[in-house]
Amino acid sequence: MLFRTSKTRLFMMIFVISSTLLHAEDRDPSGQDYAPAASPDGKHIVYYSYRAEGGHLSDLYIVDIATGVERRITKTPGLFEIEPGWSPDGQNIVFAAGPSMKELALYSIKPDGSDYRLFYDGDGRGAPNWSPDGKSMVFWYEYENGSSDLLIENFEADAQTLLEIGFGGHNSSPAWSPDGNFIAFSHRDIDDSGRAGDTASDADGIYMINIQSHAITKLSDEPSIAFGLKWSPDGNHIYYTSAAGNGMTHIYRIASSGGTATRVSADVNGPAYFPAFMDEGKTLLFAGSLNQGVSRIMAMPINQLRQPGKPVTHAFVN
Repeated sequence: MLFRTSKTRLFMMIFVISSTLLHAEDRDPSGQDYAPAASPDGKHIVYYSYRAEGGHLSDLYIVDIATGVERRITKTPGLFEIEPGWSPDGQNIVFAAGPSMKELALYSIKPDGSDYRLFYDGDGRGAPNWSPDGKSMVFWYEYENGSSDLLIENFEADAQTLLEIGFGGHNSSPAWSPDGNFIAFSHRDIDDSGRAGDTASDADGIYMINIQSHAITKLSDEPSIAFGLKWSPDGNHIYYTSAAGNGMTHIYRIASSGGTATRVSADVNGPAYFPAFMDEGKTLLFAGSLNQGVSRIMAMPINQLRQPGKPVTHAFVN
């Protein structure tokens, strides 16, 4: 796999990183777990958490699904490390990191916590999403006026493609379809200052772009503020995070052909964030709570919508 950094902002960084088993001093019951991603072989889940460092910074953790053993794999002073994703071959984890949530670059690390390196320090923003063939990644590119487009980085060809959504606004959370032909994304209208409103406008929602023709289709028939998009492995639905109805953040899904969204997560697990899949799509992973408490990584059979999830990570008691 190729690793690329911007020629104009290339710099060298040396980190001493070790894979750390959780000990009592690391176990902060108030810590929050977010953004799960299952490994391609289905044996591990990576996520980010605020358990350590007094809850002020986030680190990456891995849990072994069979044993339940959790390991912290990053401990980088001064950096938030968020929204990890596995390479299709399972050899690397790519994530966004920076001194603040508005100053993010892309990094990679091995699952054992070794080989921490800068992956991409160009003009992209936000956590990346892999193409099904593992040759490209998509993330979003922000302009000075606050609007954004989707950017595809092809590592094999060492080339970039700006998709140019064309109707302005903030376009983010891109997710590649399983067949590799489409990218779903979230759109928000913005004002002259580059800010989106507190409530969804008529144009806000889930869209899909054809990578070859650049034709764009709006999928959601109701306004929504969405993030954390994921396609189901069968390509039939797009799952995402949104606040609607009672204002609590939950997981929703919409057919990839468009229509009305359906809430997926149970009341007891709200607020719920960051859908993901394992077991070839039979199990939905997400960050959710038990009785609206501390956020943990939850698992729920995909055929049992609105049923409480079971925790994969746990609230520790010293």
